[in-house]
Amino acid sequence: MEQIIITMNDTTLINHNKEIVEHIQKTLNEYCDIMNKFKNSFEHHMKIIVNEILRELNPIAIYLVGSFGRNEGSLYKQDHHIKPLRDYDILIVVDRRVRRKILDRVSLRIHEKLNLVPPARRDVEFKGFMVSLTQFTLSDLQRQNLLKLYELKHASKLLHGIDVRKYIRVDISNISKYNGILILLGKVIGLLGLLNIRMLINKSNNEIDESIDFVYECLKVYTEIPTVLSLLNHSIYKPKFLDRCVAFYSNYDKLFPELRNVLPDLKYDVLHACVRRLLLSKEYLERENIRTLFQRTIRTLSLVTAYYIAKAYGRIVRYNECGSINVNLGKLYMDILYDLFEFYIENSIRQYRHRSFQRILTYITIYLFLRERSFKLFIKLRKAGFRAKLRVLFTNDALLRLWFAGLTLLKSFKNGNLDQETMLCAIKMISSIVDLKDILKYTISDLSMKIKLTIFEYLRRTLLSMLMIADKTIHMKE
Repeated sequence: MEQIIITMNDTTLINHNKEIVEHIQKTLNEYCDIMNKFKNSFEHHMKIIVNEILRELNPIAIYLVGSFGRNEGSLYKQDHHIKPLRDYDILIVVDRRVRRKILDRVSLRIHEKLNLVPPARRDVEFKGFMVSLTQFTLSDLQRQNLLKLYELKHASKLLHGIDVRKYIRVDISNISKYNGILILLGKVIGLLGLLNIRMLINKSNNEIDESIDFVYECLKVYTEIPTVLSLLNHSIYKPKFLDRCVAFYSNYDKLFPELRNVLPDLKYDVLHACVRRLLLSKEYLERENIRTLFQRTIRTLSLVTAYYIAKAYGRIVRYNECGSINVNLGKLYMDILYDLFEFYIENSIRQYRHRSFQRILTYITIYLFLRERSFKLFIKLRKAGFRAKLRVLFTNDALLRLWFAGLTLLKSFKNGNLDQETMLCAIKMISSIVDLKDILKYTISDLSMKIKLTIFEYLRRTLLSMLMIADKTIHMKE
């Protein structure tokens, strides 16, 4: 790992507010010092990870992507102890896809060697630090227009093997806008999984160990917003998170005026979160008003998601008073998937250049893909003990509906209380996928806080489990 050197030299930012730059630079200097102290541990971790992968696999290449691949990995400092936050994101390039159980076996050994609890043994799979393993074939590098591949090409570290980044065809201009949906609504899973609703209601910061990941997840919502909006305006995309957030700060008023009207402070929140998430400490967590942070995060996530869908797909998403939405999710999801599949087909069947033929083939492929995935989702939900309804087999919107149901449930926390009407909206959205008649009977009259908490926790766990099943099934992560 090369020495960490980060400087703040954006003249536009300096012209806006010199004090902001000085504060950021001070934080970055502290972060760089601590990251350099972490260097030996980091290199030891990478050696273990590579060795364990090579014990089982013969990959073409192994890369470190994500924040640590960009030299921007988050750290948590407590006294003299330093530990990395969230994950090392490892991408393995292979000749042919490896069975998931083999990757799981490698993952188990890596976590044991690093003295980490394996994901399968955690109460929440992604809670606490972990090593995430994903795989791509050489064919995937040429046929997929995922943001992860673009960032592999421009912001990653080769840990082992032959550097194949030159084969990646995706460019900033043809990255699928579906990536923005995955980032924004994917945050719902993290927030649901890490939320301790009793801690928020009691307004307690005593459980610091419980709040680290949750606070980090809230900050990540803000730091990912420039990434998502860069898919609408490529000029703000930079390989480094910090550069990207500074570009967003400097151009927010000019490039996104409609969003600025509803979220005037977003550029400040993004810049603060981008720097703050680099280095968390016990002292910061004790000072942070987690309740306020959470409510601002959910409001921001809701509004940015609606804005992104409107700009990317021309669909107006309006939230009603309780937080649910009024848009045809089935048709929307077909539109969302279009450019993802169009790129794949265009790079798979190169001899057919006729635009109309490609368009028809793209829609047919999406339809058949969703039918096959919907069938698998129905079976997996039933096997997991959920009373999945038959409509899952014939509609396209199960994943989107669950994502928005989760967002609605998160919105039900208002001013230190749980709003019954918002919870009911979430229940109705979930019950269009699975049978929740046992819960619906509790929504007739006013409820005590104890009962509302019980229902909320049941819905949170149910949604989290269903979302993780749906995410793995629809996105073929089985």
